[in-house]
Amino acid sequence: MSARETIAPAAVAASVLAWIAALGLELVHQGLSVAMSLINRGPAQASMSKLLAEQGQTPDPALLSAAYTFSVVAMGGLALVILAVVAWIVGLYRGGKKHSATARRVLTYFGMYFGIRAVLLLVASPTNTDIPTVLYAIDGCVQIAVATAALLGVSFGLKKESLKHTGEIAK
Repeated sequence: MSARETIAPAAVAASVLAWIAALGLELVHQGLSVAMSLINRGPAQASMSKLLAEQGQTPDPALLSAAYTFSVVAMGGLALVILAVVAWIVGLYRGGKKHSATARRVLTYFGMYFGIRAVLLLVASPTNTDIPTVLYAIDGCVQIAVATAALLGVSFGLKKESLKHTGEIAK
């Protein structure tokens, strides 16, 4: 067993745990997002119907409902694929092998994305919705927790021992 395959340093372990928490919370957010979209289908279907009517087509309500449901579920599926890729990247980072430095950098970009998304929550407000405000508040809290965990993961990933683990600085 080489030195790079030994147990990860404490900063790397803390970073990985923070990323696992962020991914778990992001999974909760994505579930809430899909559920809220399916609950609040009225305004979206109305705008789709209006757009089709403006083009001279008569929209079938059942087809509109099916298309909307498919698009929401497909976007949820895409989000799950992205989460799986990020989880794989966390595994690469933890391994301390050839691609761990690149994985740490990619996780830094995801951390910045989650942080910016949390800041943008402060200026966003739900419009034209049948969903209770408390559900939006819960989802916002989950997104802020995701950002916090991800940025903690980034912070621990920038520690000297983490950079040594990835081979970005000499041991």
